[in-house]
Amino acid sequence: TNFGKVPTDWNQLSWGHLVENETELHELTHINIAGRLKGHKLKGIEWGFNPAHMALTTLQRSVRIAIHASSILPSSD
Repeated sequence: TNFGKVPTDWNQLSWGHLVENETELHELTHINIAGRLKGHKLKGIEWGFNPAHMALTTLQRSVRIAIHASSILPSSD
């Protein structure tokens, strides 16, 4: 988990980076721009600096997963 840590790359940003522990994660209702990542800068992009920076910090690379249909459809028994 990433609780209490800061990301080393914006593409690795997760909900755990925004809180100190699992309890705080369960209580999280919104992202506090002035929270624990305020002022954290990576590659010239700063958390909370302006809307453009926030868009870049939360942009994630696309991923693709494959889930076999038999694992999500009910059995025909």
